[in-house]
Amino acid sequence: MSTVRKLLLSAVGSFLLAVVALVVGVESGKLMSLRPAYEYCGGHVRALSSHFVPLTHQCLYTDGTSRELLPVWVNPLLFVSLAATLVLILLAMRAANRP
Repeated sequence: MSTVRKLLLSAVGSFLLAVVALVVGVESGKLMSLRPAYEYCGGHVRALSSHFVPLTHQCLYTDGTSRELLPVWVNPLLFVSLAATLVLILLAMRAANRP
């Protein structure tokens, strides 16, 4: 198998890992939940805070505290796998242009 093919297959695998991290993060963080916030946050919820970069979903309580619903490993895995995808694609392009 050629080097370019190996690099591109690795890039696809890294991208799929990023997609899995995103799906797990969205699902476990209740970002797409149709239930009321008090059902999965508990207590007296003042508001919900959500962002996609970085991926976050927080319950903000009336006493001023907050709780992150996403697992701590989601954002690092997502960004590292996307960076690895980019690097692998660039390396494949470089290897393809070599004589």
